[in-house]
Amino acid sequence: MTAFIAFVLSLAGAVAICLAMNRHWRTILPGLPRRKLAAVALRVLGVAVLLLSVSVTISYYGTGVGMAVFFGLFTVAHFLLAILLAYSPLKGKEDKHPKQTG
Repeated sequence: MTAFIAFVLSLAGAVAICLAMNRHWRTILPGLPRRKLAAVALRVLGVAVLLLSVSVTISYYGTGVGMAVFFGLFTVAHFLLAILLAYSPLKGKEDKHPKQTG
């Protein structure tokens, strides 16, 4: 259960840091304007949530194993987010860009 909580926190931190970037903000929330204060707040929130995830794993597993578990969960969470971000622009754009032949 602790690993699941740490995974969800890692994923939430990654999403917050991702949304702080203008390119990903436009991909995920295309109609909403982004303000600089929101970007800074999302970065701070993302780092804070990642630190919370580190503290959860270290408090449960100890320092050495906790850091290894955190980085494993961190890697899986970021891989999942990268796959989702890579897929999201492709939805609904198949008709707008015809395939070139030749």
